[in-house]
Amino acid sequence: MITEAILRFITPFILIAIGIFVETRYPGRVAMFTNAAALYIFYHPVNMPFVLGLIVNIAIILGLIAGFARIFKIRLVSEFYQVGWIASSAVTAVLLFYGLVFGLVS
Repeated sequence: MITEAILRFITPFILIAIGIFVETRYPGRVAMFTNAAALYIFYHPVNMPFVLGLIVNIAIILGLIAGFARIFKIRLVSEFYQVGWIASSAVTAVLLFYGLVFGLVS
């Protein structure tokens, strides 16, 4: 059985693999939304460095916009997807891994 510690450690690598194989041209709206949810759940009660907090908050905002656009079938401009790489699976994985390695979360 996989323990919680092992699962927390392998999750970033799974997200990196998803990012490499699925998000070839741009991250999709559903991926951005789920990545934002993961970042929120992972970092919500944590006091983090300013730059990390800024990146996490931008990714969460982009994920919420992407989620609402998907639900209400709103077409987003191409520039949104270029900025949306901040909420991609690979970047999310790096942010999660950073939090694990530097002990920002238990």
